[in-house]
Amino acid sequence: MDYSKEILSGLLFATAFLLMKLNPVSVNLGLEIVTGLIALVIFASLVQIAGLVRLKSYYLAPIAALGFFDIRAAGIFLFAFFGKANVSNTMKNMIVPRMSLIAKAAYAGYLAFIIISMATIFPQIEFKVPDSVSGMAVELLVPAIGCQRSYTGQECLDSLVSETIDTQCGTNNACITLMNDQRSQIEESLFKRLKTQFLSFDRKAKVGDILSNTLDEQITLLVEPYQGVFKIIMAVVIFSVFQFLVAPLVTLSAMLTGILLRIMETVGVIEKKTVKVDKIIFSI
Repeated sequence: MDYSKEILSGLLFATAFLLMKLNPVSVNLGLEIVTGLIALVIFASLVQIAGLVRLKSYYLAPIAALGFFDIRAAGIFLFAFFGKANVSNTMKNMIVPRMSLIAKAAYAGYLAFIIISMATIFPQIEFKVPDSVSGMAVELLVPAIGCQRSYTGQECLDSLVSETIDTQCGTNNACITLMNDQRSQIEESLFKRLKTQFLSFDRKAKVGDILSNTLDEQITLLVEPYQGVFKIIMAVVIFSVFQFLVAPLVTLSAMLTGILLRIMETVGVIEKKTVKVDKIIFSI
């Protein structure tokens, strides 16, 4: 029995699952986007092949079933469904398949894929200061707190109390003795002042973490009223970027489709036939 259709359906399902897990439409810039785009190109190539061999739509049902686990699967299914149908329709007007046009036709459902993917990540979009910028800001704030960033809050207080006593008393032993008797009060006063200046100040936390957390909290308070606008702007930017990527993705998919077709022909999954076509020519 020939299982070619089942094999192609299985490959589509496997790459759809991979694309769902490595969805390139993400708020996190990095390796995830690269691997997601690779999965997208492979999936689009298999969609092209499914359209070329006119694979029945019910073979895409396993992809639709993924929607029970992740809403992004709906976009992937629409990508496959409309892409396959569009490729089949495009092939009707071709005698020899042109992979560039076939690949372009396969992306008929790409827009639905982007929109649904954007809907899933929209709640995750938020303004966040890059770690490099946050690190620089923390270094600038270290002198303001008066302690090394490796100190704990308690170590910082001990250091500041000793510094206060040294500043006020110098070498006056009587003054030093008096001030040491008041050490707990001086420490408490310093603690309240630092807590007011640095919201995350804590006796057990590291000074570096205190400054970093305080900076994040202050920025969050500052940008909170504008988070809604920022979400919309970022969503538009991400959407535009993935729309812009259509052309290179189509080119890559066309190249990969040619390679996959050769491989599938070699292993016997796909059979290539050349048929004669009647042609009518009028002349005078």
